[in-house]
Amino acid sequence: DGVFRVSGNRYGPVQIKPGHHRITCRQKDFSEYSETINITVGELSKRRILLRQKIGYLSFQTDPGARIFVNGRFIGITPLSKTISLTSGKHMVEMKKAGFRDWTTEVFIPSDETVNLKISLSPL
Repeated sequence: DGVFRVSGNRYGPVQIKPGHHRITCRQKDFSEYSETINITVGELSKRRILLRQKIGYLSFQTDPGARIFVNGRFIGITPLSKTISLTSGKHMVEMKKAGFRDWTTEVFIPSDETVNLKISLSPL
């Protein structure tokens, strides 16, 4: 018999015949995990599976010298030499530059895609 847990909830027992079986785990915004396992009579088989969150990318076209923050964390000063890797989903983006109004927005980063922000800061 097999038992599995989802979000801490126990399910099972599930009868699994000896032999090779493929297990697959899926969750939205996470990379799929798949593995072939061999079940033998009288042997306990355990797996701890950690799914990796999908990644997307963020790039900027803006005035030079602006400080960029993502989710409150300092990323760098423009121009940035490369795109930023972020988990897919919503992120808060801020830009600050002396003599200009702060700029803030929430941006959605799709997995395996690049979001390009074109920003023109407004003088004070």
